[in-house]
Amino acid sequence: GNRERIDKFILKMAASGLKIKRKDIWRVAGYNDRTEFERFQRGDEHNKAATLNFNRILNLEVDDFRKQLVKLSR
Repeated sequence: GNRERIDKFILKMAASGLKIKRKDIWRVAGYNDRTEFERFQRGDEHNKAATLNFNRILNLEVDDFRKQLVKLSR
């Protein structure tokens, strides 16, 4: 499910030296709180836009995710 995909994504980032938290994923996806992310994680896919958004993030390569994360911290 989505939770496992999120865990794998976090591990993939960590393996490349980028330690991230779940919060980093929903922030890079453009959300200011975790509500939609938690729904996505549970598999509650009624919000198609959020689902597309999180799937897009989970398909990012490490460098692309890092760049987007850096933009947020400016």
